[in-house]
Parts: sequence; C-alpha cells; structure tokens
Amino acid sequence: MSLRNKLERRRGEDHPKAPTTPTPEPASSDKSVLLESLRQRIAQIATRQQASPKPAKELFDSQPDQGGSAIPGEEMSTPLGPVWIRRLVLSPEHCHGHAPLGGFHDFREALCALARDERLEGFDSRRTLLLDLETTGLDRGAGTLAFLIGTGWFEDDGALCVELLFCRDPLEEKAALWRLSEHMARAGALLTFNGRSFDLPLVNTRFVINQMKNPGWSLPHLDLLLAARRVFKRRLKDCSLGHLERMVLGFERHGDIPSAAIPQAYVDFLRGRDKGAMAKVLEHNVLDIVALAALGGELGKLYLDPASVEHALDHLGLACLALRAGDAQAAGSHLNRAMGTGEELTAAQAALWSAKAAARRHDHEKALELYLRAIELDAFCGPAHLALSKLYEHAQKDYARALFHAKAAADTEGEQACALRIGRLERKLAKDRVSLALCDERSDA
Repeated sequence: MSLRNKLERRRGEDHPKAPTTPTPEPASSDKSVLLESLRQRIAQIATRQQASPKPAKELFDSQPDQGGSAIPGEEMSTPLGPVWIRRLVLSPEHCHGHAPLGGFHDFREALCALARDERLEGFDSRRTLLLDLETTGLDRGAGTLAFLIGTGWFEDDGALCVELLFCRDPLEEKAALWRLSEHMARAGALLTFNGRSFDLPLVNTRFVINQMKNPGWSLPHLDLLLAARRVFKRRLKDCSLGHLERMVLGFERHGDIPSAAIPQAYVDFLRGRDKGAMAKVLEHNVLDIVALAALGGELGKLYLDPASVEHALDHLGLACLALRAGDAQAAGSHLNRAMGTGEELTAAQAALWSAKAAARRHDHEKALELYLRAIELDAFCGPAHLALSKLYEHAQKDYARALFHAKAAADTEGEQACALRIGRLERKLAKDRVSLALCDERSDA
C-alpha cells in the first residue's frame, strides 16, 4: 500500500467520511519517468542557486564582441585561416606598480649588460618584441599547444602595444604562428621571462611541427628571469614574475587566475563549459606582457642610477653584472654605495669585490686597503684572508703577515692546500730569519 493510501486511511479513521477509491501504485516505467523528472527539477534549482562568475577585470576598454564568442576581441583573417586577436595600447606614462612603461625605452642602454649578450649593444627598444605564452602544459614536447601567444612592442612615441593571439580551436594554431612570424620578422630582439628555457624552445617546436619557418630563432634574446636572479637572488629567494611584481614593482594582482589553472580553463573552454574563465586568462597574459616592459625598465633604472637602489644586497647583484660586462664605473658606484651601508656583512662583501677589481688593475696598495677593510667588517672573511696572504707573500714579501692570514684562510682554501701554503711560508720565514741573523753577525764583526 502506498504512503498516500495509508494517510487517507488514517484520516478516515479519525474523521469518518465516504469511502474513496484507492489510487493504484504506478508501474515501474512510470517510476523511472518520475525520478528523471525530479532529477531535472533538482538540477534546475541547483543551477539557479549557483552564483554567476564575476567577469574578469580588463586593463583595456571593452570592444564589441564579434562572432558570438565570450572572449573579447575580434577575428583576424590570415593566409592560413582566421585567428582571434585582442589589442590594447598603453601610454609611456602608464605605471605598473610604481614603474612607468616608458622606463624601458629610457634605460635601454643598461639592458645589454643585463642580458650579457653583445648583440644587444646599441639595440633599438622600438624593435624589441615582448613574448609570453599560455600553454596546455609545461612540457616542451609535441603534445603541448601554445593556445595563447601574447606579444608586445613599443611605438615611436613610447606607447606599448599589446596583441594577444588566441586559438579558439587548435586548428587556428597555424594562423596564430603566421601572425607571430610577422612580428618576429620586424623585430631586432626578443624579451621574455623564462623564455630561454620554455617559451622559445616551445615556439620553435610548434613552427617545426607546422612546417613553418621561425624568424625569431636567431634573434638576440633578453631573458628577464636570468637578469632578475642575478640582481635579486641575494635578497629574494622567489624570483617568479608575480613575486617580483610585488617586491620590486609594488604591484599586486587581484582576482588573477593561477597559472596552474590555465590549462584546465582552456580545456573547459573547448568543451563549452566555462568560456568566461578565458577572459581571465587573457587578462593574466596582458599583465605578464606589461610586467615584462615595467620590469625591464626598472632593472635598467637600478643599474644606471645607483641612488635609486633601496637595498644594499641589490647593489651587489648589480655590481656583479657590471663587472662581468666590463663596466668598471657602474660596478664601482654600486660597490661604494654597498660599502656605505650599515649592513656589515654586505659591506664586507662589497669591499672584497672592490679589492679584487683593484688587484686585477695591479693596484696592490688599493687592494690591500680594501681587503683589510673587509676583514674589519667581517673578521671571518676567508677569501679576504687568503687574498691578503698572497699579497703579503708575493707583492710585499712580508712572510710573517702572510703566514698569519694563511692560517685564518684554512676553511676557504682547504686543509691540504692551506697546509702546503703554511709550510712554504714557514720555510721562507725561517730562511729570512737565518739571513737576518747572518747579517747581524757580519755587522757586529
């Protein structure tokens, strides 16, 4: 007996009335239809209760959506088919955090030292192509697709132009690569973040798979990740682009999609599940391109203007780059400022590097002074003790002082090498004492 019949029967016992005809139980096929109807109603209610996703905040003005896509932009025709593009232009005064985009053009002379690539010497920043990829994975093999190619370049007035090439379907990859090859053919250099290890090898793989030429393969390349690590590694353990934005540029991303979620967002887009998430992916890529320009300009500013450097440890990184680039003047400026700070260990390291530079110039008096200063700041500075031991032994012929510093440099030089040095100095010192004693005897005679 059904629940409804039981309830009717109970009511009839409490309040007698005319007998009713019992309702027959539904057949098994009717039960299936009823359950399916209930499931659909529950799904509709759950859908209405879910909050609709908030649209991603864009850096640029919205444009009319063409083609019925949820992604802002427009379709572009190429000889190899259509591709979806999104463009924006930012003025040189636009600041990413506290860094204006025009700084990239103002301090382009320093970028050659940052890149340590002689081919970039005297390069034109207006012919630099900024490049950043969003991919379906982190593997650089044939199975990884660069579904979003972010490009940027500077106009004659210093404005930054950003153009995103988005593959609404993997079949649009050839068209995106064709457009990228146009940009690369006009470029004189490439600017990326971790492009040496990931972006450029992957781009070349996609060109090869599609049997297309890669005009950017031989271009001079500045990888800002390598430059940033050389400058900030002593102060910042994390040199990811997002962390550098916060710590160096003073820019905080809000509502940004995590990089790890981007491949799944593209898969969902292809399956028609959540096209709105791709707007956030495009904004993420725009921020990456803008951050490239701002960070490049900021690094150039810090290199050429030591007074703008706030942290003493950054002076050491910039001085290291200057020394390797053969820019003694810039290196000296950064080292002098580092030595003038109140941080003794940093100042000792700066004095040590300055002393090494003086020794390479064969200015032994200056090197001796700076090595002694390094030890004053850090009594356990083994490299300074070792260098002083060598200077006193070979340049000053002061074996007693050379022996003292050799013993203090045991941890730096190694036990066996230090023992050999100490033994040699003791023999020289004993020989000098014998010679001095003979001289005294002859003078008495």
